[in-house]
Amino acid sequence: MYKNSVIKIEKNKNIYCLKVKNYLNNAFFIKTFVEPVLSGNSKLEKEEIKIALIVNDVISLEDLIKKKKMTIELLELLFNSLEQQLKELEQTNHTISNFSPKHIFLFESKIFSLTKFIFLNIDDVYKLSDNRLVIDKPFRMKKYMAPEFNKVKKIPNRTVTNTAAYWSLASLIESISNIDIRSTRLDWALKRCLIKEAEHRFLLLI
Repeated sequence: MYKNSVIKIEKNKNIYCLKVKNYLNNAFFIKTFVEPVLSGNSKLEKEEIKIALIVNDVISLEDLIKKKKMTIELLELLFNSLEQQLKELEQTNHTISNFSPKHIFLFESKIFSLTKFIFLNIDDVYKLSDNRLVIDKPFRMKKYMAPEFNKVKKIPNRTVTNTAAYWSLASLIESISNIDIRSTRLDWALKRCLIKEAEHRFLLLI
């Protein structure tokens, strides 16, 4: 379903698995989405781990958008899910540079009454130092990337703060919304993330 240099989602009958390469070096990222849906059946072999997930369905945000199935409830869930993942990443001094619909998946589990969006692209994860991104690898300018990235002309660079992820999340949700969210709690949450001055942005859905 989704594959990059680290993570691959596989389905065998009714079991979904995350196949993670180089797990030991990326455990900080894996934990931000594995724990809520982990079945406990995992096997580590030669720095590769295969994690069985107890979920009924997995669908990409990209497909949800194409099928025009986004509702205000799903948009709020998207914001809350990725807000939580961002906060968990920040606790490990990491953050996400940019969100993309093709790297976000909706996991649903009737067993745990769980419905959650999860971001699955290690390539867009950067280290943080004093709340600033340690940009030590090339990044691709993307549709939902915060405007301050335009000022980064060379690397290494430490001028972009962790709130760039807040802008990207809000920009993504604002662009995919096909319903009127004006004056809703989600609308106010997005406005707080889209403040031009990076130091004044914050994540909060009331």
